[in-house]
Amino acid sequence: KRRLVPGSKSEEIQVSADRAVTSIESRTRRWGKGGRHTKPLTVENKFGTVAPAWFYALVSGFVQNKDDTTLWGGANGGRLLTSFLLALSTIVECSGLAPG
Repeated sequence: KRRLVPGSKSEEIQVSADRAVTSIESRTRRWGKGGRHTKPLTVENKFGTVAPAWFYALVSGFVQNKDDTTLWGGANGGRLLTSFLLALSTIVECSGLAPG
C-alpha cells in the first residue's frame, strides 16, 4: 500500500492533531459560558425529612374543619382554600425527592 503522506503514520498524525487542538483550546477565550471546570454544588435537603409532618398537620386541620361554614363560606373561604392548596403544593415542591 502506498501512504498518502510519506514517512508518517496515522497514529502520529492523530497525536499531532490532538496536540494542536489542545494548544488552540488553551488559548481560546470563551465569553458567557462561565467556569467550565466547576463541580456542581450539592447540598442536603434538610426540609425533606420534616416536610411530611407539616403536610399531614395541614391536611389534618383541613379535615377537622371542612364542615365549618363560617370558615369556608363566602369569598374568604375561596381565598383560604387557595392559600391552603398553595401551601401544600409549596411543601411538596420544596421537599423534593426526599423519602417519607
